[in-house]
Amino acid sequence: MAVNFFKRVTPSELKAYIPFNRNTRGTSGRAVYINPALLPRYIELINSKATNQMRLDAAIQGLRALAGGFTSDSNNNNAFCHRTQVDGVEIFYSILQDLGPTNKSGIYVTDLRVKALNGSPHSAGLHLAQLRQGSWTPNPVENNTPTTYFGAITGGVDSKSGDASIMITCNSTGKRMFKKLGCRPVDYDLFFTPSSQVTTEGTWTTATQKRLPTGYLPRKLADAMIKVEKKNHVGMIKWDVSDQGAQILLQALKLLPTLGMTKLERQSFEVSNPYAPIGSLKLALKSVGYELTPEMVNLQSQSRGSIAHQTHTMDIGLAFKGNRNSLDKSVGIAQVPNALNIKSHNAIFSETANKALKGLTQGWS
Repeated sequence: MAVNFFKRVTPSELKAYIPFNRNTRGTSGRAVYINPALLPRYIELINSKATNQMRLDAAIQGLRALAGGFTSDSNNNNAFCHRTQVDGVEIFYSILQDLGPTNKSGIYVTDLRVKALNGSPHSAGLHLAQLRQGSWTPNPVENNTPTTYFGAITGGVDSKSGDASIMITCNSTGKRMFKKLGCRPVDYDLFFTPSSQVTTEGTWTTATQKRLPTGYLPRKLADAMIKVEKKNHVGMIKWDVSDQGAQILLQALKLLPTLGMTKLERQSFEVSNPYAPIGSLKLALKSVGYELTPEMVNLQSQSRGSIAHQTHTMDIGLAFKGNRNSLDKSVGIAQVPNALNIKSHNAIFSETANKALKGLTQGWS
């Protein structure tokens, strides 16, 4: 998603960036541009507890005067790369000058991320959520093997300080999942995917992120799924997939064939509030022999972050359309950003986001 300024940046990558708003076009202070592919992430963040639109917009606009100053973090290995923070969100950007006649100098916002909490790296991965006296407690599973008939793949709800707490996530997920299932609450397997660990692309590796190698979570989930299929598990497991967990599942599914697993027969999936395109999930599951039907997806979600990932992703997939209970195979998700002119040279990121938000209030597109 983000342009990596540790490698040589091509002119075509820079040309894709658009002004953040009408005040950051360089007429007053330095120009501030942003990667338009960050639109789903932006909508996701301003509708989370991690920050709000007014504060995030002010922080990004403020870069025209404050970028690279004493209040920002600078990367020791690359003088162009910097980072600043607002509430529970980190803004990553590069200061580029002397780009030649075809590209404009200025501030290039390359990534937006939820801030990692201190315990996030240690809590990422598979846990056994044990029910005791009406509440669940997560305990890490050392051999990475699910042991129950129910599982959840989720990152929980981000807090105003950053990542969701695994303790809160464990309880809220258990209550939501078993209420939806309509059965007696029991122990379940929780694959925790904190937001800061979901996206490993970009221009920065923080001290927190260095504790886990790139692609750690998808590989761990793929390994757990393979162990279920190889009958290291008691039987079938029903996975409840939500929020950032959908992104990790999508990446794990793409890994399975390369790891020798071409068919899932002992696992089923239900998806709700996914921060990943349903069309891409459907195709990835189909590649390992599993058919995801509309009945397995909660189409009543009003989460703007989830809907943004369906309608404004750059990935090609199948979009939900019309009465919200059927898959329209004729509509590609990748067509939607073009309809909003997000790629046009005259596009303004904040205005495009506001148009998108108005459309999202009407449900799935």
